[in-house]
Amino acid sequence: MPEDPDPEGPTGRRVVIASGLALVAVASLFGAALGAVIPAYMGIEETTIFAITFTVSPLSFGLYGGISVAVFLLTTLFVVIAISRFDENAVK
Repeated sequence: MPEDPDPEGPTGRRVVIASGLALVAVASLFGAALGAVIPAYMGIEETTIFAITFTVSPLSFGLYGGISVAVFLLTTLFVVIAISRFDENAVK
């Protein structure tokens, strides 16, 4: 019989949440870096994404990057949760 996992070690849920938060943070930082570099090199003051116009700044690009990655990850998570409800052999 296998030994019980270490109660102090990382669980699957914690690893998924930590990975998701890390991906959102990296996307936000990358967006902020782009928001700082693009105006200096290309001279672009405003941009339009999906009919929404906003100024190019580290804050706006950082928010856009973080929010878009978070929405994608949450959508994927909800699809996996919904599909797993139909799995008869799922581990509970």
